[in-house]
Amino acid sequence: MRQGGTLNDRLDAYCKELKKGGTEWVVVSGGMEPLADPFTFDILRAARAAGLNTRMVTNGILLSLPPVLRVFDGSLEKAADFILTHVDDLQISLDFSSRDEYLESKNLPLSSNVFDVLIANIRFLVQRKKALISEGYQDAVVAQIGDYSLKTP
Repeated sequence: MRQGGTLNDRLDAYCKELKKGGTEWVVVSGGMEPLADPFTFDILRAARAAGLNTRMVTNGILLSLPPVLRVFDGSLEKAADFILTHVDDLQISLDFSSRDEYLESKNLPLSSNVFDVLIANIRFLVQRKKALISEGYQDAVVAQIGDYSLKTP
């Protein structure tokens, strides 16, 4: 394959080539938190445009924080809507089912609000998914958000 064009042009071509070769899924996970890298959204856009299924594994914390919000003009709603219309299977790693266990495992003080931010982000995604479905966005119907059976304080 020729290496010309912009990075996004090449990414689009690679995703089309993957689809043509029989690839069904693109999974964005591992290494570092996918939401910390704005290129994640380019990958999801290109994969979706090529007709590939997408999965993202995230800790979910950054969704409502500046690294993600900058990509979407400061809008949590736009960020959630993009994810819900470009990710078929969203898996959010909680690691533990209680706030205290979660914070202790991350070596965070019990006064930290990180777990609360995570749960708020999950709730927001669920709320946005319902809103998008009611507005007729079929891609949001497909989006699955990983089960988080938690009892939050």
